[in-house]
Amino acid sequence: MFAGTWTRLSALNPLDSGFRPASPGIENPVVVRTSDGAWWVAVYQICEGSASVGVSWSRDGVTWTPQRGDVQLGNAFCGDTVTTACGLVAEPSKGKGVYSLLYTALGACSSGTCSSENVCRAYLINTAEQQLDA
Repeated sequence: MFAGTWTRLSALNPLDSGFRPASPGIENPVVVRTSDGAWWVAVYQICEGSASVGVSWSRDGVTWTPQRGDVQLGNAFCGDTVTTACGLVAEPSKGKGVYSLLYTALGACSSGTCSSENVCRAYLINTAEQQLDA
């Protein structure tokens, strides 16, 4: 099934239109299905040293639309610079459309300046998914 030759199809590259422009770029997009299975969502670190992540969504996993504005994660306890988005996990026990975002961060934190990366978690809410069947 996967033994064939793979070829890059640049025309469908989501970087410039569906995620972020090539500059400053992104790192490690984490792609999952929404809890209801109707959409794909991607979260990713923005390569500009900020305390936020980018979010994009897709109905088919090929054509992507970026969320207007980034999701601020700034957390004085964890670190003020996101270094990598690591995982996105649905949290149905917390409510419809609620996800845990696992990420690493460094920089200013409650203990001064974090000299090593901290593993962090933030809860994100997909308001569109949360409003379905409301």
